[in-house]
Amino acid sequence: MKKFRHFFRRLCALCASAAVGAALLTPAWAAASDAQGGFSEQVQAADAVDRAAALGLIPPAAGDGGLPARMDAPISRGAFFACLIRFIAAQQRCDAVSFSQMVCYDWAERAAGEAAPAFPDASAEDLGVAALSLLGVVRGRGDGEADLEAGVTRQEAAALLARTYQAYGGAPFSGLPASRFADEAAIAPWARESVEAMCALGVMEGQADGRFAPDDLCSCEECLVSLVRLYETGPISQKNGTVAPLFSYRQYIAMLEAREEQARKNKTGLWETLRVVSRYATFSRLEPCAPEEDALSFLFIDSSGAMRSVPGLGLCDTGLGYCSKTLQLLSPRFSEDGTTFLCAVRLDRAVPSRSPACPGHEAGTYQVAIDVRTCRAQAVRLGD
Repeated sequence: MKKFRHFFRRLCALCASAAVGAALLTPAWAAASDAQGGFSEQVQAADAVDRAAALGLIPPAAGDGGLPARMDAPISRGAFFACLIRFIAAQQRCDAVSFSQMVCYDWAERAAGEAAPAFPDASAEDLGVAALSLLGVVRGRGDGEADLEAGVTRQEAAALLARTYQAYGGAPFSGLPASRFADEAAIAPWARESVEAMCALGVMEGQADGRFAPDDLCSCEECLVSLVRLYETGPISQKNGTVAPLFSYRQYIAMLEAREEQARKNKTGLWETLRVVSRYATFSRLEPCAPEEDALSFLFIDSSGAMRSVPGLGLCDTGLGYCSKTLQLLSPRFSEDGTTFLCAVRLDRAVPSRSPACPGHEAGTYQVAIDVRTCRAQAVRLGD
């Protein structure tokens, strides 16, 4: 039981840390909802980066999970894992950090004192790797290490993609046509079924010379193309509306409440300072227990079973998953039909633009409307 309490305390602390906050992204499923139409099943390599970005699969440039500068360069295992956890979160209509937290919390609840699994060479703060391990996606190399800086071979990529598909509800593979490659004998027995499954689904394909090249390193481009193809062509996919939630609304709420209880007890971490409830979703504002910490987080917990962050309410997205406490939230409420969250937001200082997707805003008061389904925000500056 001590091990369980230790793991849960560590989870609560990590949920509040800036290191975890830095990994928060716009919910992948929300970005995808506006970009689904007219997309060819045969995803071309030239489309991979833009499409993956629209789906929210690309991790931040900084840190071990950052992608290489060149798309044709080999991708590291750490970067591949960072894309995978974002992909599964997209299928669950969550942001990567909220989903990773839920996976770890759910395991801790059911662990009955069992020690948390961990890779000796992985950071204890990387909830994404921990979540992938608990979901059975990442099993480590033969020496038990995650080996995050090493490359990913094509047959390893096939195995990881197959486990990823099954982690969010994809059926076990059976009855698929066998692939025929010139180097079929070189494919390891443990990877053969995954290679056949990913090729049968059109997620991966052989080389021009008829080989699969199982030991060649997977490039960043191949990783993104494969994930986009899996989203587009997988029978179980959020695109088709065929993915069932892994966790319920009550489970997400229970995680928030347990995390808050631990934060108040230890006087560190995040606690809830506002909750607004509608029939479709619950809005939660979180603030740090320590008054000297300057960070606000905003969450929507969907009644169907999903949780995602809304960085800066669409006005002051720092890219770090939180914003300054100088942001003032006024008159928060849901529309009568519960599908739109409405509020006024006061910015005491101007927010510079981070990218075309994150435009800057002048200081002042804004009327904000957020679509509960997509978490897309529209803001109109009010006259002074």
